[in-house]
Amino acid sequence: MDITLSYTESSVTYSKVFEALALKGIDQPDRLRLNAITHDYLNGTLDQQVDGFFKEPIEITFNPTMDDLERRFLVQWFAASAKRIIYGSIIAEGVTDEALVSEWLYECEHNRSFEVKLWDEHKYYDWQDAGAQSDADMYCKLNVKITGTSDAPQTFTTGTAPLALMETGAAWPSFSSVTHVANVVLQPNISCQFIPCRVGNPTITGGNVQFQAFVSDMQVPASDGFYYMDVTILLQAKP
Repeated sequence: MDITLSYTESSVTYSKVFEALALKGIDQPDRLRLNAITHDYLNGTLDQQVDGFFKEPIEITFNPTMDDLERRFLVQWFAASAKRIIYGSIIAEGVTDEALVSEWLYECEHNRSFEVKLWDEHKYYDWQDAGAQSDADMYCKLNVKITGTSDAPQTFTTGTAPLALMETGAAWPSFSSVTHVANVVLQPNISCQFIPCRVGNPTITGGNVQFQAFVSDMQVPASDGFYYMDVTILLQAKP
């Protein structure tokens, strides 16, 4: 299964897709921790005051055939203070263990197997495991050419080339900052290898989502010498 690791550092958000052998606790209730207070009364009875729950922990086992770029990104993600896991329309952000340890399968250096645990900091009141819900919509555009650099980030706006239309060929919906919050996830297209870096948080202006991004230093271009990314916009309704 494919998952996306994302982290933010100095207002720049980095993301990369990984192949996971196992992913526990993000879309099924494998282990939960109640946010609760237990009251012990003098008559011997117990009562519990519950205010939601936390996913504890989310466990990822990565495909052991990681290349150098994937291992470097995993280390940077692990060392970042603001990091998240994205699986479909589910976003989990939190903290990890203090140690990142790999197991060498068959005593071979190239078969490093990594496992990480992330404690989701978001407090839940119900379990949503069916993907995008009525208050969370997802839109995408694939194979988007990116030419921005760290010195001159490129600005992207829905409804304007290269995001003129969605991947379906339909026009983007009209976005509203009054009713929704937008998050943008960038992933390198399968034709090339690099880390697409998003600068700051996306904004909603004039009914369109706008953000800036650039190509990371670690890179392998597509056969035509350019870089392409897949853009996913997650939209969540404000309470």
